[in-house]
Amino acid sequence: MKRNGEATLPVFTNTYTEPAEPPAPKPEEPKPEEPKQEVIPATGDAAMLAVGATAALGAALAGAGYLARKKRGE
Repeated sequence: MKRNGEATLPVFTNTYTEPAEPPAPKPEEPKPEEPKQEVIPATGDAAMLAVGATAALGAALAGAGYLARKKRGE
């Protein structure tokens, strides 16, 4: 900063105070962990439904085609 032609350097004053140490944790006996049951995700359930629906639709279309052909006399 310049004041009246004189330059002065900025001065840094450290005002940091170190915080007090946190209290030491009390030693406790660890709780025994119960083993978790493994869960197997069911990822193929919807796939089997799609296969069944496709097979049923194919059978219905084949039956309808057979009846239409029979009705025409072929």
